[in-house]
Amino acid sequence: MTPQSLFFQAKAHRVGEVLEFHPLLGHCADVAACLEALLERPVIRDRLEHAAGGVRLTEVHRHRLCVLAALHDAGKVNHGFQRRIRGEGRGAGHVGPLLALLDDTVPRNRPLRRAVIAALGLPAMADWCDPPEGVDAYLRAILAHHGAPAQGESADAALWSAAGGRDPVQGIAGLAAAARAWFPQAFELGEPLPAAEPFVHAFCGLLMLADWLGSDAAFFPYAAPGDGDRIAFARERARHALAAIGLDTDAARRRLGDRLPSFQALFGVEPRPAQRAVEALDGADDGGLAILEAETGSGKTEAALRRFLELFRQGAVDGLYFALPTRTAAVQIHARVHDAVARILGADAPPVVLAVPGYMRVDDGTAEGRLPGFGVLWPDGGPGADGRGWAAEHPKRYCAAPIAVGTIDQVLLAALQVKHAHLRGAAVLRQFVVVDEVHASDPYMATLLGVLLDLLRAAGGHALLLSATLGAAARTRLLGRPASATPPLAEAVAVPYPLLATRAGDGPPIAAGGTAKRITIRLADAAAEADSIAAEALAAARRGARVLVIRNTVRGALAVQLALEGCGGGRCRPASRLRGRAGGPPFPLRPRGSAAARRRAGGALRQGGKTRRRRGGDDADG
Repeated sequence: MTPQSLFFQAKAHRVGEVLEFHPLLGHCADVAACLEALLERPVIRDRLEHAAGGVRLTEVHRHRLCVLAALHDAGKVNHGFQRRIRGEGRGAGHVGPLLALLDDTVPRNRPLRRAVIAALGLPAMADWCDPPEGVDAYLRAILAHHGAPAQGESADAALWSAAGGRDPVQGIAGLAAAARAWFPQAFELGEPLPAAEPFVHAFCGLLMLADWLGSDAAFFPYAAPGDGDRIAFARERARHALAAIGLDTDAARRRLGDRLPSFQALFGVEPRPAQRAVEALDGADDGGLAILEAETGSGKTEAALRRFLELFRQGAVDGLYFALPTRTAAVQIHARVHDAVARILGADAPPVVLAVPGYMRVDDGTAEGRLPGFGVLWPDGGPGADGRGWAAEHPKRYCAAPIAVGTIDQVLLAALQVKHAHLRGAAVLRQFVVVDEVHASDPYMATLLGVLLDLLRAAGGHALLLSATLGAAARTRLLGRPASATPPLAEAVAVPYPLLATRAGDGPPIAAGGTAKRITIRLADAAAEADSIAAEALAAARRGARVLVIRNTVRGALAVQLALEGCGGGRCRPASRLRGRAGGPPFPLRPRGSAAARRRAGGALRQGGKTRRRRGGDDADG
């Protein structure tokens, strides 16, 4: 570590009239220590080794990845960024300028480029890869730590030349020297870093997660002058941070013991046939992906929870993401999952996050609001305090929750080329992914789900898909079987139902469970007739039915709403009664409303559940 490296700051925040700084060396130690702690998690290490094509990650590999993590913010030494952080103008960024400087297609940068390459230690790092050019993929991975591939901004040599008592090149050299001291095994002889793209992408996502954690001042307070080398403190705080947010699940796993209790002991009821079929998948080696097709009410949710607990007990997964198609369904299932996890795991239960934007809910507590910057105010002593609500505070973090129940879109963002897709993708690899209500009728969602399952498959992950109505072609595609394996129509019709299918093949027939239901479908050419729809809906409600009107446009939903408010020739109850007892004027449940409005509408909708007392006649709430 050179004295020059002490002159550069990474972060700043204002306390009253005082601008406090966090040194670059301190922040880079924090992030590298977080990555080191993540790499120590057995499930994460297993997923990385699968993504690497079976390469076993050694201590040398892990130290090399941590050195790369320590260098992720090396570009902050440029004069433009230092002016910006001191509040002396707009200055410059720290990712784009470094990328532009390393671009060997700009001749006038070549002397300075060579100096920066030497300061970073890239010649030695080239020996870490086979071929040596492979180090470029890792450099681009660490420069993408803000959530997206970096773009060059400026090749201005003045940003990097010594001036004003600061030498950026020497600052980089000091940071690289510190990283070498923190992780000395990185420079020992060893097998090259994996070149497989899934591995590099997963490393990129883990670095983003480490940067989010290492940047949280609640876990990593700013260094004070004279603190000395930060790494020992950073390592202790990184372990604390993983435990606080629930990524360290060892205590919960020990609570389950050597054998999972029976289904009846876990849920208080004897398992139904479909649940018994999933229970028979006790071994993690039975396949990373299964599809359960069974009728509504057959207990698929409890079957999925039982499967998660068994995989969790075995150490095959470190968490759960339960994906549902709607916000209302996610809110309901979140409460059920939290109750089950709290009952089974007791005081060692990890946080259960509601992964729905606008809610900020963990366990049975909700945040009181946002604070300036990235802060969130949790009730004193509530379940979100002391780090348990960390993953609930921002949608980008949802997949990093130990247990998350949310909408399907949040996990499918890992399958799209969008910002922070790597973070979501790497974090979800360690989880048991359950997708409820998988249907063959939506090719777009099915394609994205297929991409997500491919990511899990490449990393040896685990998933369970639940559906009441899945066709043979969709089942074949989602299981990763070739299209030629799709059975002809006659064979598809003859497939037993209910069904539990894995990549290895379809399971034995499952006895039908539950009570018989009679369903009547009547087609009516009335989609454009809001008055007719409203009149029929209200008539059915007055007969004691529970009525749900679904429109595929906001304009159509509003038209029916207005028709309901004005129908009945004055015989309707006041408008506030049409939506149950949520309070306030009625409104449809629609995605364009505010978060508060969606929560209020969802609460009213849940009042129409199966436990609601029926009431017909003119007094019906509708």
